[in-house]
Amino acid sequence: MTRPMLRRFRAPVVAIAAVMLFGALAPLSASGATIESKKAEAADLEAQIQANGDKISALSEQYNGAVLEYESSKAAVAQAKHNFAIAQSQQEKLSSLVAARGAILYQGAQDPTSLLPNTDIKSVNELGARTKYGAVATGNDELLISNLVRAKQDLEIQQKALDKQTSEAAAKRDLISSTRQKVEEANSQAEELLSQVKGEIATLIQQEKERQQAALEAALQNLANSGSSQGNGASRVPSSSVGGDTIPNLPAPSPRAAAAIAYAEAQLGKPYQYAATGPNTFDCSGLTMMAWAAAGVSLPHYSGAQYGGLPHVPFDQLQPGDLLFWGPGGSEHVAMYIGGGLQIAATHTGDYVRIQPMGSNPIGAARPG
Repeated sequence: MTRPMLRRFRAPVVAIAAVMLFGALAPLSASGATIESKKAEAADLEAQIQANGDKISALSEQYNGAVLEYESSKAAVAQAKHNFAIAQSQQEKLSSLVAARGAILYQGAQDPTSLLPNTDIKSVNELGARTKYGAVATGNDELLISNLVRAKQDLEIQQKALDKQTSEAAAKRDLISSTRQKVEEANSQAEELLSQVKGEIATLIQQEKERQQAALEAALQNLANSGSSQGNGASRVPSSSVGGDTIPNLPAPSPRAAAAIAYAEAQLGKPYQYAATGPNTFDCSGLTMMAWAAAGVSLPHYSGAQYGGLPHVPFDQLQPGDLLFWGPGGSEHVAMYIGGGLQIAATHTGDYVRIQPMGSNPIGAARPG
């Protein structure tokens, strides 16, 4: 889509200082610790993991936008080089033609009209006498050559500016990628600490009295279900564990919307993966792009470009298949509305494609078809 491709990517790069707190977190010793203190520690780690997951998802979309900007800049540079080559060729050809005209006139050509076909000059003497035509024969060509030289110089300046723009776009893309990697490394450390805390909780549970055993085992199970670590991110979980049993039975507004929703539902339980577009893993805009591609609608792989290139709809007119967006200009996250206040989304690293309540405070909605 032309408009998103040409839009300057302005989403801010997320600072990493605020998320590098995990180094200060030291695991508590099991001795003297209580189940409640361990549960509080686990809950704090889970909150940090969730917050970092949101940052990683936003960075993924910012990366997609930076890639679009970089590719657009490269295309502009290629076009500028092509235009420059044409201008160079035109200048050289015209310079040669003017030189040939001058040489033949100087040597007393008997048929100057062969070089100057748009005149009625009959002889070299007559040509010399007509200074007005002499200006046409030489001056206009020289003016044209001068214009071509200036055009070539302008194209050269433009090419240098586009080269700089492309270099800056590549640097922005690489910085976002590096930032995302550091946030994911911090999240990995937090997940290791969470796993250790859960192990300590299990040890404490084994030491408890029989009268506390059932309640403590339930608490451990709740922790295991709500904050498990990322793992290898390659296996699919049952759709029932990610909301697959809550799909509203609502008719789609169009055959295309029905096809897009059916595709998205078929991906339930597949892992989120940064910059992925399937078939086994997805990021948020990769899921919406592929879902609507199944319906015959082409979307770019960047939430900001999807929002910028689609017709917007008011929230009170949402229909199943519409897309919901978060962040400035839709640059941070996108999900598919499926009706009943629910959405399908590829959430963040460590999680899966799931059905969930419509997220809070989206900045807008759009309808692909």
